[in-house]
Amino acid sequence: MKRLSLQTRLRAWSALGLGMTILVTAYFLYNQQRLSFNQQWQLRTQHQLDVIGSMSRDLLSRGELQQLDRQISRLALEANIDEAYLVRDGVILASTKRARYLEPRSAIDWPIRPMQQRHVSQQGNTLYAMHPFHYAAEGLREERRASLWLKTDLSRDWLLVRQSLWWQIAVISLLLLCAYLGIELLLRRQVLKPLQQLGTLTERLRDGYLGETIRHDKSLEIAKLQAAFNNLSRHLRRSKHQLQQQNRLNQAFAQTFPDVAFVLDQDGVISARFGCDHSPFDAAGSALVGMDFRQLLSTAEAAAMTAQWQLCLQQQQLVVHELRHRAYYLESRLMPLDQQQASDNAVLWLVRDISDNKRKQQVIEQQANYDALTNLANRHLATQRLQSWIDRAPLHQHYGAVLLIDLDHFKHINDSLGHPFGDRLLIALATRLSHQRSGETARLGGDEFLVMLEPLYHSAEMAAQQAQQVATDLLEQLRQPVQIDIHSFHLSASIGLAVYPTTDSNAEDIIRQADTAMYHAKSAGRGCVSQYSDSMQQRVLQRVQLLNDLHRAIEQQELSLALQPQFDAAGQLVGAEVLCRWQNHGELVPPDVFIAAAEESKLILSLGSWVLQRSCACLRRWQQQNCLPPSFQRLAINISAVQFMDEGFVEELQNIVSQTGIHSQHIELELTENVFMGNKQQVSQRMQLLSQQGFSFALDDFGTGYSSLSYLQKLPLNKLKIDRSFVMDIDHDNGSASIVDSIIQLSHHLHLQVIAEGVETETQRDYLLARDCQQLQGYLLSRPLSEADFTAWLKATQ
Repeated sequence: MKRLSLQTRLRAWSALGLGMTILVTAYFLYNQQRLSFNQQWQLRTQHQLDVIGSMSRDLLSRGELQQLDRQISRLALEANIDEAYLVRDGVILASTKRARYLEPRSAIDWPIRPMQQRHVSQQGNTLYAMHPFHYAAEGLREERRASLWLKTDLSRDWLLVRQSLWWQIAVISLLLLCAYLGIELLLRRQVLKPLQQLGTLTERLRDGYLGETIRHDKSLEIAKLQAAFNNLSRHLRRSKHQLQQQNRLNQAFAQTFPDVAFVLDQDGVISARFGCDHSPFDAAGSALVGMDFRQLLSTAEAAAMTAQWQLCLQQQQLVVHELRHRAYYLESRLMPLDQQQASDNAVLWLVRDISDNKRKQQVIEQQANYDALTNLANRHLATQRLQSWIDRAPLHQHYGAVLLIDLDHFKHINDSLGHPFGDRLLIALATRLSHQRSGETARLGGDEFLVMLEPLYHSAEMAAQQAQQVATDLLEQLRQPVQIDIHSFHLSASIGLAVYPTTDSNAEDIIRQADTAMYHAKSAGRGCVSQYSDSMQQRVLQRVQLLNDLHRAIEQQELSLALQPQFDAAGQLVGAEVLCRWQNHGELVPPDVFIAAAEESKLILSLGSWVLQRSCACLRRWQQQNCLPPSFQRLAINISAVQFMDEGFVEELQNIVSQTGIHSQHIELELTENVFMGNKQQVSQRMQLLSQQGFSFALDDFGTGYSSLSYLQKLPLNKLKIDRSFVMDIDHDNGSASIVDSIIQLSHHLHLQVIAEGVETETQRDYLLARDCQQLQGYLLSRPLSEADFTAWLKATQ
């Protein structure tokens, strides 16, 4: 079939379009004119009905029928009205045709019928209209009905309109023909010629002449199209350049890409390879193409990867797998190339070397689960492992045990030689503990180690017996000297033993039980093994309850003071020692029990502060009441080592003395030898400061603790106090008597006062007075008295 040119096609279609346009235009103009003509006349008729109806209503209301008849008759003079009637009660009252006066309405043979509303109907060029209305007649209450009927002939007017319409159609046709000729010329110049240029450009682009352009036409649309083709030509040239550059980048990226990618066909054969030339596999080049991927792996690795490959094909989704290939850790990613067409079975296999990340992860896990210093399992890993053993033990009805080891006096090594040296010692001890094969060893922290025995024993007794033997061996190993540089250490340890499983106990509970047993071993003299029992826990709970009650008692001031008088050789009252008493739930708690607990829990600070305030307040009250004899010198207040070394002690003491208004020379601070175990320089400076302010110091329990003659000379001590343990045996123990004699002589030579406590017999009193002991106190002279009793006793002895 011969193809026609675009110009021929445009001419044929333009002629057809011109004819169709003229016909459609004539059709629509005719209909539009006809519709407009009809609407205008209907509106005109509506207006006539309104005017004539209003006039008729007024005339009928006034009963002027003759005037009404004349007005209706005049309608015959109108050019378009053929007939007009006024009908009332079915009778024609007025008409343009006199012959039909008073005829019945049925004589009006029009194609419309009486209706309740106005009605206009058109047939051909004739309009029929009927307008019903009501009016109020004079003398009648009810309204009467009437109707106006009009017939209008439109033939002459429509003929004039139609003649005008044909002239319009002729003019429009002539204009359309001129437009057609103009458009044809315009299309030839503005469309066909530019299209020929675009066609030529397209052929040039096809031939590879990218970047060529054509001159823009004057018309906007064609210019835009030509600009688009020019831009396309330039874009194709740029795209070709970019593709070439991208291809070079892809080749370079493929060479430097750290991963290796393979395309596997349905049989697992490598059909393509991408990525880095270097790979963890022995063969890494293009020679891999055509090889079964399983040939790159060992037998075990190939079996695992085959399972992952088949899983990827079955699920048609990404499958990630880690494998170990020789010294490498590899991440394998298998992904179907076309998930929509599973029948193809082509898979992309991406292999990534994750050895560095894996090793870093192992380092992180090592740091999270192992002690950095000793490389033993840390508390976290030990708790997890112990919990797994506890969960497993009931299944086989087996028992295991844990040993918590705490080195004795290890703090002294750290304080004297430094923590780096202590760390080296811990490493050496950890090496010893890890060599034992009875259980797994962990370091809980500091100088605490944990040895866990697996649940391999059929009874708790067997587990405890084996654990006892292991603990004994460990103690023997730890007692062996440890040589570090020039230092040789002989260490001991306290070991707590706990058996598992127990009712409703987890790993933390078992370790806590072993910890309780370990502290029991320390309290038993250290260097031994103690097995946990419920009674230990009960004692721990009792001690916790004691501390809670003591805390409440201090806050609510439930404690009280007792005062034991002190006498000189002549029997005169020279002072009194302040003692603290506490009744907890109606029972008297021994002072050595609750004071020791207070020192361990740091409650001694608040307790000591209360004793200071209360004692100074009592002394001030006695002075104001003039109860004290002239021989009374000082009130002795016991100060614990923890309280004395507290940073705020000096300031607190000064404030209390200032607030109560007493003199510092009336206060004697009793210190025990434990205070000199700490920072001796700080102790000396603090004592010198208080001594300069007028406070005096007495050394309590002299000879029972850290006895050193050097501090007797260097520290501002005023008095030595002989402990009751020596006084009570002087009448039958020559050793105790010799110690007492030595202390008295030493105090005389150092110009210190001396006082003996615990004097309960006359023999003891006479012996002390015979050796020139200056002051005495004890049950023989007076028992400790409450505040009220002491006040009453003072007043009674005046």
